[in-house]
Amino acid sequence: MPDSLLRRSLTKIRYYKQGVPWYGMVLRVWIDAVSKLGLRIEPFHLFMEGLDRAEPPDFPAGLGDLEVSLLGREHMAELGLMPGRDLAEADLQARLASGQMCLGARHRGSVVAFTWCNLRQCMIEGHPLFELRDDEASLFDAYTVEVFRGRDLARWMRYRCYEELAKMGRHRCYSVTIIFNTPAVRFKEKLGAKVIGRGVYVDLLARSQFHFGAERPG
Repeated sequence: MPDSLLRRSLTKIRYYKQGVPWYGMVLRVWIDAVSKLGLRIEPFHLFMEGLDRAEPPDFPAGLGDLEVSLLGREHMAELGLMPGRDLAEADLQARLASGQMCLGARHRGSVVAFTWCNLRQCMIEGHPLFELRDDEASLFDAYTVEVFRGRDLARWMRYRCYEELAKMGRHRCYSVTIIFNTPAVRFKEKLGAKVIGRGVYVDLLARSQFHFGAERPG
């Protein structure tokens, strides 16, 4: 086994074993190995969340001058250059052009956290699961700059997103989380989000995408 592949495998094992039973860890590593051959298989949760489920969080400590607003085209270059992100400015501009929204938090002029919203479709990895109604929204791609983590900023931002969407008449919020992403699942649980469906997303050679399960709620 090449040394680089061995290191990647060991890193994944250390990550996935946190809060995941041994059989889940084995399955996760197997899925990652298969993905190297061009077949990506991702079991996922479909969550329902929103103001009626979440407790109002405290304001993030030490961030009294935090400003929250919808981010526009002028902010996409900054988001595209953030460390640990793999989306270019052009990809982010395309999101805005398609009608998707990005709520961001700025601290002393710099974006430190954001959450994207889709008002048309609930999706996973750009693949549509179902169409949204006029009172619904789908939340995805929540991110906090590393040095600002640990202050509960992500949960506070999520609640602010619920509030902004409610002003638009969007009271039902969906989100999708890969089952093995334990930190993200715990984050949703802290928000009071409820699993309302499960499914499997399949990507074959980055050319054909489809899914099973996670039907649209009635």
